[in-house]
Order: sequence, then structure tokens, then C-alpha cells
Amino acid sequence: MALAVSFTAVFVPLHDFYKSKNYSENYHKLCVAAGVLIYSIGEMMPLYSETIQEEAAMHTGMGFYLSRNVMIMAALLIIILKYAGKWNELRVIVDIFVFGIFAVYISWIGFIKLYMVDFDFAALDTAISVAYIITDTIIIFEYLMLYMYEVDYFKSFAKKTEMSGFMILLAADFCNWYGVALNGYAGAILEAALPISLLMISIGINEDEILVKNHEKKGRLSVEAVSALILCIICFIAINMSLSMPIGILFICTIAFRIIARRYIRAYEINEELMKNYIDANDMLKSKMYEANKIFCDLESKVRLRTQELKEKNTELFYLSNIDFLTGVPNRRSFVEYIDSLIFESSTKYKFAIMFIDIDRFKSINDWYGHDVGDHILIETSKRLSQSLGDEDGVYRLGGDEYVVVLSKIKNEDSVMKIANEMVCELRKPFLIKDKKIFTTISVGIACYPLNSSERSSLMKCADIALYKSKSEGKNMASIYNLSMKIEENRRLEIESRFYEAIENDEFYLRYQPQIELSTGRILGIEALVRWKCTGLGDIEPREFLGISEENGLIISLGNMVMEESIRTIKHLNSKYDMELKVAINISPRQFMEHDFISKLREYIFHYDVNSSWIELEITEELTMNNEELVLAKLIEISNMGVKIAIDNFGRGYSSFLYLKKFPINTIKIAMELVKGIGDRIEDYKIVKSIISMCRDMEIEVIAEGFENQIQWNILKNIGCYSVQGYFSGGLMTMEEIERKYCIKRETKEETL
Repeated sequence: MALAVSFTAVFVPLHDFYKSKNYSENYHKLCVAAGVLIYSIGEMMPLYSETIQEEAAMHTGMGFYLSRNVMIMAALLIIILKYAGKWNELRVIVDIFVFGIFAVYISWIGFIKLYMVDFDFAALDTAISVAYIITDTIIIFEYLMLYMYEVDYFKSFAKKTEMSGFMILLAADFCNWYGVALNGYAGAILEAALPISLLMISIGINEDEILVKNHEKKGRLSVEAVSALILCIICFIAINMSLSMPIGILFICTIAFRIIARRYIRAYEINEELMKNYIDANDMLKSKMYEANKIFCDLESKVRLRTQELKEKNTELFYLSNIDFLTGVPNRRSFVEYIDSLIFESSTKYKFAIMFIDIDRFKSINDWYGHDVGDHILIETSKRLSQSLGDEDGVYRLGGDEYVVVLSKIKNEDSVMKIANEMVCELRKPFLIKDKKIFTTISVGIACYPLNSSERSSLMKCADIALYKSKSEGKNMASIYNLSMKIEENRRLEIESRFYEAIENDEFYLRYQPQIELSTGRILGIEALVRWKCTGLGDIEPREFLGISEENGLIISLGNMVMEESIRTIKHLNSKYDMELKVAINISPRQFMEHDFISKLREYIFHYDVNSSWIELEITEELTMNNEELVLAKLIEISNMGVKIAIDNFGRGYSSFLYLKKFPINTIKIAMELVKGIGDRIEDYKIVKSIISMCRDMEIEVIAEGFENQIQWNILKNIGCYSVQGYFSGGLMTMEEIERKYCIKRETKEETL
């Protein structure tokens, strides 16, 4: 049974050693396993000796027990060395010296000298016994060191089991030694205690202790300290073996020495700790100062870098906020600031003028040629305007195709108009872009300080009114603000303010102009024309209110009203008189581009149950130049409904015969400016004749607008014009007048038949 327990005590630490995989930290377990294994072999040796030699040799078993002690002593030494790195060397030396004295005296006086007087120390058994006692004493001393310096080592239950096992082992050893020394038998209990104690040690040693390593004192006790300790012990033993000093006095002196030495060591430790703290604090202070200095340097560098970045950003922001990105000329913000400064400075010094400039038909150029070409024209326009000015004058871009020129010092209005007309002439020259010549013009509105106004906003308003005057009178010109423009602007504003109420009060009404077949004189259709009788202002011409309604968007409501009323009228005429007249309805670009335009048209046709071929929508050439793909898609959809499509004022402005090929056009209405000149100007005659000839070949109907006399009637008839429309054949009529003149006779004739 004892051997089974012993071999179990071997297996436990050995298995844990190989399972840990960290061999360098677990050699003490291997030592314990080896010691227990040696002990187990030693237990079997007496049986072997009695069997083979018939007499057991004492030194055979004692030799194995001694080896067991040596391995256990080595295991404890390994554990101590793992902790010793953080122990104070002087304190350890003093305690080794003091407790070494006690250990030597107890071993020598209490055991060896007392009970081995008659032993032969030269004999092997005696030497082994002495060594056996010494190793047991050293093991006690090692445990005492661990307890004094690493009390936490024994906190766990496993370590308490380990310590209990060692205590039982040492007690059994000493009892066994006394029994052997007195030539007696130690007893079966002690023999059973030995394997049990080894099993307890094996179980307790398996728990890995927490190894605390000092960062400054790594390693073992210095060689000098160990050498001095050994020398002290040897000297002390030599002295006490040669002299007969009472044990009590020796112990008292030793304890006094330890107390005094520990006090001095403690003072030394405190000084060392204070010095270390001082050095650490100094090093930390240096480190913090270095870090602070580094942070300061980094911060200073970042501040310089950030300051430079802010300067660059401020420059960039100033440029972005004051300079137009595309053209490179100052923007609206710069203009406002400059005008305010001029007004502040010029109140007593000099006069100045501002010119509002707008590029004519710029949207059409953008839509037709693309925005890249439009941007190029904006850049070139800025350059041309700048080249026309003096050093003290400036060009500003307000946005889009709008510019303003500031003439900082002027003599009179004539000098300003001269500069403006030079600009107009300069901008008439074509732009050469991608090997294409693109023609455009500008309109200019001028206001002078302080003649027209002494406040910036009012001065800008005057220039804007003058610009509107230039555009309304045909563009490609300059106008300078005067009082009559103010009167016109006031009327325009009043018309605009009354426009909203006019639609609600049904102040708009329709008049119709007949379209006559030249060869027979019979009516082919009518054109619906809207008129306005304003309460308070009287009759207002279409040229006054149509432009305003196009700008403010009311043209959509007005146009829908005209379209619905025109469809209702043609339904009434054709149904009542069994005719096939068509009604021509003018559609504004804004109304046509409305998303629900076609649905509205389809709704009116369905509501009044009208034949769609009775309806003809008149569009302008300008509409075909804006968003060509969308316009084409809408025209095709309208044509598929059976509604006719006519181009109004063909030949005026920027006509293109390409439209006749690309778009589903049914009718061409020749502009009245050409028709009026066919009797006087051969160029107009040739143009009209060419248009009629081309349309005949393309099977497109032609209507000549605005003819006023018999001569024009005859010329148009001779060159093959199909139909005409003008005051010579009939002016504006009500529906009743159309019925009396062109429909009653037909009805009477049919009744007669």
C-alpha cells in the first residue's frame, strides 16, 4: 500500500509537468517527482537486499532517502529563486546568517553530537545520516524563508496541503532518525506517514504559484552575498567548535545582531526607496518635460502650419466669395461693395455710371450648342468688355449671362452712351468656337449717379429698367435711363399687379381673324387672339401683357383659357353650319413645356367632342431651339392625335429650314415683316417666293400673315401662296361677326337648295 501511494505521488507532479508545456517554469515539479521516485526505489531496496544478501544494509535505504531530501531541497530552492529577485539582499543575508546559526547548533548539538557519540563518522552510514539531518534542516530553513518573505505563497488550500506534507515528512524523518540513532524501530505509523506526506507534497506542488518578478532586481542573490554568507557560517562553526560558548548567550547575541541589522537594513531600504523614488520622480519629470516640450514644439509647428492653411483658405475664400469662378472677373458681392464705396467717396468728388448688360438669346445658344460653348462665350464676353474699358473701370458678372460695368468717372451721359455703343458693336462680332462662327448680341441698360439716383438699390433698379427697355425694343442696343422709362415701368408693374384679378374677373376675351383661301376667297379657318379690357386701365395691348404673363407664369392659366374657349368656338361653328373650319391657337413656350399641356389638350378635345383635325397649334421657332428632344417628342405625340402644327412668324429672327425636316409641321405662317415688303423690296419678294416653293414641294401649307392691300394679294396669288391672313381680308372679329360674314350665307344657301 505504501508503495502504491508513493508511485501515485510520482505520477501527479510528473503528469502536470508534461501537461504544462512550459517546462522552464515547472522544473520544481520534476524535482519533486524525481525525489518521490527515488524514495519509492529506496523503499524497495531493503526487500531486494534481504532477498539477495539475506541482510539489509542500512546505508542502502538511507542513501535513497538522502537523495529524496536533496531533490525536494532542490525543488524548494527553485521556488525560492523565482521569488528571490524581489527580496532585499542584505535582509536575506542577515536572516540566512542568523537562522543558519540556529540550524547548525540544533543539528550539531541537538542531534549529531548528542546521539552519534559512539558512531564512526568515517563510516558511510554515519556520513549519510549526518547529511540526511542537514538536508532536513535546510528544508526547514527554506520553508521558513518562504514563509517570512512570501506569506501569500501559503494562502491557497493546495499550498497549505503542500506545507503540511513537508511538516509531516520532516517530523517523520526526525522521529525515524532518533529511532535509528537509538538502535530502535521508528514504528509503522511513521513509515505510513512518509508516503502520505509525499503524496500531499505532490498534490500541493501541482498548483502553479504566482511568480512576481522585480523589474529592477531580476535574477538570484549576488555571488558576493552568498560567498559572504557561507564564509560567516564556516567561521561561526569553527569558532564554536573550538570554543565552549554557552548556547543561550550565543542565541541572545544572534537575535540582538538580527534586530540591529534589520533596523539598519530597514533604514537603508528606506533611503534606497527614497532615492529610487527621487530618481524615478526626476526621470518622470524629465520625461514629462521632454514630452511637454515635444508637444509644445509639435503644437507650435501645427499652429504655424494651421496659420498658413488659414491664410491660404482665407485667400481662397476671398477669391471664391469675390471672384467669379468661370470668367475670373469680380462677382456680384464685389460689385455691391465697390458701388457702396463709390457712393461714399463720390458724393462730393465725381459722378459714375453703371451698365447692366445681358447676352441676347443666350439660353437658346446654350440649348442649341451646349453649355461648354455657352461657357466659352461667357469667358470671351468678359474679355471683350474688359478690353473696352479704362484702367479705373471694371466688369462684374452678376450671374448667368448678366454683367455689370462700372464707369467710375464720367463727364456726361453722351460719353457713357458712346462707350456703351462701342461695347454693343464689339459684341456683334462673331465668336469662333470649335471652327464655328457663333453670332450673338448684347442689350445694355445704363443708370448714372447721382442723376438717376443716389442710392445703390435704386440706381441698380434704374439700370435694370433701362435694360428691359433695350430688350423690349428689339435687343442689340443700349438705353440710358430717363423719366419716361420710369413711367413705363410703373405701368408695367401696375399691369402685373392687376393681372391676377383679371383672370378671376373674366376680363380677358377672344377675337378671331379669318384665314382666306386666295384662289376662291372662302374661309379656311380662324386664328384666336386674346385681348384684355382692364377695369381701371381700359384696353391693354397684347405686347404689354403677354410678356409679363410669360415672366410670372400666368401665361399658363391664360393659355389654357384661350385653348378651351377656342375649341368650344370651333365646335360651335362647325357643328352649327356643318363646316370643316380649323382654329389656330397660339401656344407660348412656357405653356407648351408644362408637364400637363398634352393632357389638358386631350381633355378639352374629349369634353367638347371635337375633331382633332379642326385644331392647329401655332408655335414659334424659338420653342424648337429649347430642349429639342423633349419638344420633338411632344410634337410627335400631338401630331399622332390628329392635331395640326404650324410655325408662326417663319422667316423672322433665326429661321432654320432644318425644322421643316425634323419636326412634324403642317403649316408655315410667313412673317408679316416679309409679306409687307414683297411689293417694295425685291429681297423680301424672293424670300417669300422661295419659302412658298419649298413648302409646296414638301406638301406643307403656307399662310401669308399681315397683308394689307390688293397689290400684296395679287403678288401672293401669282407666286402660288395658298392662303392669307390680314386686315385686308378681315380684321379682328367676334364669333357672331364671323358667323354673319362667313357662315350665314352658307346656311341660307343650303336652305334655299
